[in-house]
Amino acid sequence: MGKDTLTQPFKVIGISKKTNENVTVFEFGNSSLAPNNGADHHIPSSMDLPNAGKWKLEVYFGEKLFGKIIVDVTEKK
Repeated sequence: MGKDTLTQPFKVIGISKKTNENVTVFEFGNSSLAPNNGADHHIPSSMDLPNAGKWKLEVYFGEKLFGKIIVDVTEKK
């Protein structure tokens, strides 16, 4: 991944493994990125998904898929 990748807009899409529902979990333009603790850039964030269960999170820089992960979401207490 080149440094130009990190300056593109960043987005996380959540896809419910149970219902196939798609939601934009997090989105950030390319402004105000700055180094932090040795990282090239950082984006403070939090995520909230609408339902409990397994979700696939897909991470994009611009329109290009960067990676994905499966998470098990529990109900808020």
